Amino acid sequence: MKSTVASVTNDIDIRKYEDWVTFEKRINSLVDAGHLRRIAALRMLHVRDEEWFLEPISGDIYVNVRPDDKILPTWEKVDIFAPTVAEESKDIRVAGLKIIPTGEINSQTATGLQWLLSILVEQGKLEIIPPTTSLNQGSSGNAETWYREYATGDVYRLIERDRLDRSFWELLSPSRGR
Repeated sequence: MKSTVASVTNDIDIRKYEDWVTFEKRINSLVDAGHLRRIAALRMLHVRDEEWFLEPISGDIYVNVRPDDKILPTWEKVDIFAPTVAEESKDIRVAGLKIIPTGEINSQTATGLQWLLSILVEQGKLEIIPPTTSLNQGSSGNAETWYREYATGDVYRLIERDRLDRSFWELLSPSRGR
């Protein structure tokens, strides 16, 4: 059986405001006619306030992300049985510390990273652990903090330097510090 919802985006580009308004009218008319049903989100795919819809005839589920000043609209079919793609997410709450690039960072980035890490420690996502070894022992002006991510067991360290505006964010072996 052909899906009623399949043609909802035909001949329009929902990234254009006028077409998005048309799209919203089409969605609302399908809901009013009973061809679509709003349902509770089963998990967050893109943003917290996304809307989920069930097409009762086919059993297909769709997600609608409304646009704002930073987000483009999205309308897509959802495979609820597919594994979550946390590794592809750009949200640190979903993907974890692995989305933060490792390597040399400037002092401003180090300060922001330290602030973020302190929040994650407060939320119970990370723990500060004592270093098992240090490549910078005896170097004056360096502050080194090790973090273990509870979800993955990965150990990271932030080396902040007072001089030279150079700091480092590194992933260490998950077995270190345990």
